[in-house]
Amino acid sequence: MFKVKNWSKYQSYKDRKPPWIRFHRSIIDDPTFQRMSSDARAILPMLWLLACEDDDPVSGLIRMSYEDIAWRLRLDLKIIKSAIQEVQVSGFIECIESVTETLQDSNSGVSPETETETETDIWFDEFWKNYPSRSPHPNPKKPAKQKFELAIKNKKATPDEIIEGAKRYASYVKANKSEPQYVAQTVSWLNQERWAEEIQVKKGSKF
Repeated sequence: MFKVKNWSKYQSYKDRKPPWIRFHRSIIDDPTFQRMSSDARAILPMLWLLACEDDDPVSGLIRMSYEDIAWRLRLDLKIIKSAIQEVQVSGFIECIESVTETLQDSNSGVSPETETETETDIWFDEFWKNYPSRSPHPNPKKPAKQKFELAIKNKKATPDEIIEGAKRYASYVKANKSEPQYVAQTVSWLNQERWAEEIQVKKGSKF
């Protein structure tokens, strides 16, 4: 189940279940929206429409699984999962745990999952340490960590592959003397799976 953040701003009527949403043109210049992939940008308004169907018009809830959403939107499940996860990282929606899942987590005690999360923290810290600085426009750390974790969870790459990719990119930035504003945002870099890129360094440059 998912919940639309700031749901009231997308509604024209709060006292009924409307068949429409308020989609303001300012979204065109919203940098967070525009940094997402074309799939995520296309699917987000569809998620708003699905939230309109909830029995409580002000809840902003989408009481569906990934599979249900994929069927409703007639899209491939893989595309839906990737886009929704990206929309979550960008802060437009959030995943709501069920009561059952919450109870299971509270009764589980220390588990291998807890150990994995600790390892992931260590891996991410190593990635963050090696990623090139973007000052004076800092990288957003929290969404970058979420994207890093998703890449590992979805088996798109191993932590070592991502970290090594960050090191290569840092070497590229240093060798080419790239201005800070031209260094890719960590979220964009991870979303585009750029750890697998072939790095091209200017001829004659030294690492």
